[in-house]
Amino acid sequence: TGDTGLLGCCCFFFKGRKLGLSSWAPAARNIGKVQNELLDRLSQADPGADGLKPKAPIEADCFNYESLLRMCEGTKCVLSCVGPYTYYGEGVVRACVEAGTHYVDITGEVDW
Repeated sequence: TGDTGLLGCCCFFFKGRKLGLSSWAPAARNIGKVQNELLDRLSQADPGADGLKPKAPIEADCFNYESLLRMCEGTKCVLSCVGPYTYYGEGVVRACVEAGTHYVDITGEVDW
């Protein structure tokens, strides 16, 4: 993910409990990058009363359907910020449908 999920992760880290979450975990094809560029930085911060620390990151690649399915089978809801959705989104939606997992995205792509 171009920004390694920075915005979504910070939102859940600092406001997750207030948003009604009981737990969350970032998912990415490159776990090392997520760990080094994001989670290591957040580990030094305090999420405060409204926030929620993440669980271990989940390895999932938009071009590896089995990894998407494993991710979806282990969660209740996927928030996708992957765009462009016409290129990266369909496999995630398919895996959510197959696993019975709720799906939310931030797309503004009318054609998708």
